[in-house]
Amino acid sequence: MKGKKFLIKIGVVVLLVVMVGGTIVSIKEKKESENAIHIVQSGVSKINENSNYKEAFEKYFTNLSWFTYKNSQGIRVVGFTAQRYMHDRNTMGDYEISYIVDENTNTFKFYKGTCNGIELNQLDMLKITICAFDQADSVDNY
Repeated sequence: MKGKKFLIKIGVVVLLVVMVGGTIVSIKEKKESENAIHIVQSGVSKINENSNYKEAFEKYFTNLSWFTYKNSQGIRVVGFTAQRYMHDRNTMGDYEISYIVDENTNTFKFYKGTCNGIELNQLDMLKITICAFDQADSVDNY
């Protein structure tokens, strides 16, 4: 009977250690995720140094939702999903755009993007960024 109680106590202690450790890891991951998203959102462009990426993209796109993850190589990726009317104003484009973040230098660079499942290249992304930052100070959101 004493052996059984001892094993139960050991089991409870192990379970508590695992739970506390998991909570600590979860809190650390959440803080790193929030910091990485902040690095991208607070970034500015020479196109319009009075706005940051968050302000510019929230004005340019609709239904913007930010996300982050570490890929299989441990590289932090920050991105967003959003929508925007296409040039004909009759079709909605579904965008997913992401950046690789270097948390040591607080910098980021374009990683990949799609619009309606079609891959965006760096030139496409430059055009989007120019338009977004150009519109950041405008009243209309077209």
